Amino acid sequence: MMKKNLVKLFLCAVFIFSTWQVYALDVSVGATLWYAWWNPTYDDMLADPPAYTTSGNYFKMDPAFMYGPMFSVNFGQAWKISATGLFGQYKYNAGWTNTTQPRRRYITGEEFKWDSDITLQYSLMQYLHVYFGIKYQGYTAETRFDTYSTLTGELLNTLEFDKVKYHQYGPGVGVASSVNIVWSLYMTGSFSIIGEYATDDNDKGSADYWVYGFNALAGVSYYIEGIHTTVSIGAKYQLFRYTGQDGNEENEKSDGLYDHFYGFYCTVIYRI
Repeated sequence: MMKKNLVKLFLCAVFIFSTWQVYALDVSVGATLWYAWWNPTYDDMLADPPAYTTSGNYFKMDPAFMYGPMFSVNFGQAWKISATGLFGQYKYNAGWTNTTQPRRRYITGEEFKWDSDITLQYSLMQYLHVYFGIKYQGYTAETRFDTYSTLTGELLNTLEFDKVKYHQYGPGVGVASSVNIVWSLYMTGSFSIIGEYATDDNDKGSADYWVYGFNALAGVSYYIEGIHTTVSIGAKYQLFRYTGQDGNEENEKSDGLYDHFYGFYCTVIYRI
């Protein structure tokens, strides 16, 4: 269902941009690829559960590729609307030994993650822009817990949790800059602050959070005039802090914790 809603959102964006193309100065379409590391809020909770005395703790999540479409349209002399959607699959594993009982637990999980933005930008001058936007991101997760005896190596039990759903959305405001270095090569950067509402539907019910953070990007871009294409590479970093809304510690396990999301991106945009 979540994938279908995201597809509908971007199809609507394509329709709107196609309609505006008649009146716009500039319409562009493209794709972006982001090789990203993710340090979620729950990494310490899985590796070091507070209910037990443990040893041999670990949590590992491999980096993954996030990829998706981009659309933008320039209109008037200084306005620009753009939409971006990124999608990817993350895998992780964790484990620990209960030192008061002869038990060893192994945890494996897979998460489908998405990160999307729609922004309205205004150019204050040639190299300085301000923008306002809406961010929608989240993930669905499947997790498996296997418990073994440390004495015999026997599998004692297995627990599986299907399709935990998490999503957050809210407004952001930021500044962006693009400075010509030489010929068609530009240095680019942006910084925005974001406030969001988040809901985590887990096995114990639903947890709600206020989420605050920022998004920073720095890179270079090159415009290939012969094929009307811009190629950009750089680095991007997102940081969010979670604050529980109702003080229910049983459900709001991410209260006061941070989510880090960072990596290197490559974007190709074709100017229609």
